[in-house]
Amino acid sequence: MSQPRRCLHLLFAKALILSLGVATVFTPGSGEEREDPTTVLQYRFPLPLGAEGFLIEPLHRSFFLLASVDDPGLQNLQITRVSLGGTVIAPDGSLLRHYPTETSFRVTASALDPTMLTTDLSPVAHEGDVNSLLLGLRFRLKIYRALHMQVIEPLRVAQIGMPADVPYEERVYRVAFDTSDIPVDARLALEVLLPSGERLSRFHYELL
Repeated sequence: MSQPRRCLHLLFAKALILSLGVATVFTPGSGEEREDPTTVLQYRFPLPLGAEGFLIEPLHRSFFLLASVDDPGLQNLQITRVSLGGTVIAPDGSLLRHYPTETSFRVTASALDPTMLTTDLSPVAHEGDVNSLLLGLRFRLKIYRALHMQVIEPLRVAQIGMPADVPYEERVYRVAFDTSDIPVDARLALEVLLPSGERLSRFHYELL
């Protein structure tokens, strides 16, 4: 792995560790402790999901995506995972059987810092300028349960910061989806699409 990408992955690894309070449960063994297959996680938001870098051709300009789950209402959400399932406890102590009514993601797409990633970039074909690509990004959410997959379109897509009518090489999006009927054992995948509709990147999020 190249040094720039390694640094970015280390940055997100540290952010993820800070976002997850992890306690592994141990039970007494014969003269020594043995690990029990139960893990307790405490989610702190925003919860980083990852980062990925790209190279726009033929412009030969680089940019990167950063994604996180942004839901302050779930601060200190407690998750207990066991081999055959687990439980999700809301901050008020109630048992959650479904994802929140809405799940909100924050996605940053930026070409302002070309030193963030300089190698191992995924090529992206785009005939316009950087501003038109970042401004035209689209989003969808895929829900996976066993062999069943469902696609959900956003409830809302809002830009944070620079107005859309001002040319700029960074765009920050808050994207909300209706997840009220999604069981907590489902796996979510936020997909970021190019203006052409082609998938650019995918960020995974799951509770159990």
